[in-house]
Amino acid sequence: MSFIRVAQAGINCIAEQKITCSGTAVYSLNSTVLAANADIICFSVETNNIRIGFGSSNTIPATSTGVVYVAGSSPEWLVFNRTSLLRFTAVSGTPIVNLAAFKYLGL
Repeated sequence: MSFIRVAQAGINCIAEQKITCSGTAVYSLNSTVLAANADIICFSVETNNIRIGFGSSNTIPATSTGVVYVAGSSPEWLVFNRTSLLRFTAVSGTPIVNLAAFKYLGL
């Protein structure tokens, strides 16, 4: 079975980041992604599951808090509020979060 890859129309990729999580440390977006003033973040997770805390809820992810994102799932698209409050932490092992930041054309 082949997969169809769909890209959002009308956006440009303006920054990328790779985050390797380990232990109970909490990771956020780097200054390059934040300075790019992205409108949308697309991310995927490899090897192990992660927990995510979103800026709107002020949740700091930990072993029992935050939204679980399963490694190997389809990439997730998020509307981004341009703050560093989007945070990631490992559920176990050393998951890798690959993300790309996008900006709407003409904005």
